[in-house]
Amino acid sequence: MKTIGDLLARDLNRKIVEVIQVDQAAEEDLYAEITEYIATESIRDQYAQLLNAVAEAPADPP
Repeated sequence: MKTIGDLLARDLNRKIVEVIQVDQAAEEDLYAEITEYIATESIRDQYAQLLNAVAEAPADPP
């Protein structure tokens, strides 16, 4: 009989790092963090607000 772990693409027993810091992380840890990131609707909305504000900001602020 298959287990849930058999059905998943990623190993459930792998080491999961709580906090990834770009300047200290191994490349494989950083890659895993980025590829497994799931943005909630709220986070997507906040990203959109941030990027819209950046896009609308003057190119050469005073």
